[in-house]
Amino acid sequence: MVEFAHPVWLIALLFVALGWVLQVRAARARLLSVPLAQGAGRPGFGGRAALVWTLPVTARWLALALLVVGLARPRLPDRETRIYPKGIALVLTVDTSLSMVVREFRVAGEELSRLEAVKRVAERFVRGIGRFSGRTADQIGVVSFANFPDVRCPPTLSHGVVLEELQKLRPAPVQEQGTNIGDAIVAALDLLDGTDARSKVIVLLTDGVNEPAPVADAPPPIEPEQAARLAARLGVRIYTIGTGVWHGRFWYRDPDTGVIHTPEAKPMDRRLLREIATVTGGKFWVADEMDRLEAIWEELDRLEPSPLAPVVYRDYYELFPWIGWLAVGLLALELVMRCTGWRMLGAPVR
Repeated sequence: MVEFAHPVWLIALLFVALGWVLQVRAARARLLSVPLAQGAGRPGFGGRAALVWTLPVTARWLALALLVVGLARPRLPDRETRIYPKGIALVLTVDTSLSMVVREFRVAGEELSRLEAVKRVAERFVRGIGRFSGRTADQIGVVSFANFPDVRCPPTLSHGVVLEELQKLRPAPVQEQGTNIGDAIVAALDLLDGTDARSKVIVLLTDGVNEPAPVADAPPPIEPEQAARLAARLGVRIYTIGTGVWHGRFWYRDPDTGVIHTPEAKPMDRRLLREIATVTGGKFWVADEMDRLEAIWEELDRLEPSPLAPVVYRDYYELFPWIGWLAVGLLALELVMRCTGWRMLGAPVR
């Protein structure tokens, strides 16, 4: 869409239009005042006569109008140089342990696993679909975790990359099972430390308890409470969403080996998730069905609004040179009509 850097100049177009009308009327009055031979009829001012008399004048005033438009500096924004208002930095921290494959959510008769439900609602949240406002100005990153955190995408405004990484999320391999919430929070904090956003947020989505599996020769995992206190000192809010409430044993076929496993989905540690949110100034929710999960994300959308300031651009394509050359062409056309056979058609061009 064309923008004007100095739109106040467009007011002058009213005076240009007025000048054109007055000059055309003056030309008509001169024509009607030409002495005629006795018995000759008075010529009209329509059809060919109107064209002959008004075209040179119109060319001159149209050129002036184009110069006025040029002074208003019409320009087209270079959409590759968009500068968004500074929003928040947000890291989606998603549990991908085996219990997230439990099918506990229903949408239009379709059964979804906990992980699939999270991915579907998170995509709507990022895109701004339905009742979500969209996160155009926000830097969004993705961390997945089971026994180890995995940085899938650092905070970025390229939300296409974020959505692609969300869709790639799969349950962690059987040999990497465990739920290491503390290290996942620290990984998200490390990503947020590299941003200059006005506000920094972690959305932690998990269905269970903090149960990191021991790993030989590895440092002990960080306790979630310790990670939450670190986040509070850094000014990062953590919103915790407990996803799914069913617990018990379930079967799972390893897609790599075909072996069937019977892991246990344990009851959610609500006390821990509530404490993490409270310490950091966030909020804790539990989602046991799809409508509830969407309502939670809608509330999160309201609690952490994205700025509504307009998008600006660093570079523009200036249209003044084209308009200026068009105005010069019209002035040249008027000059040609003054100096050539246009007079022979009966136009006293002045």
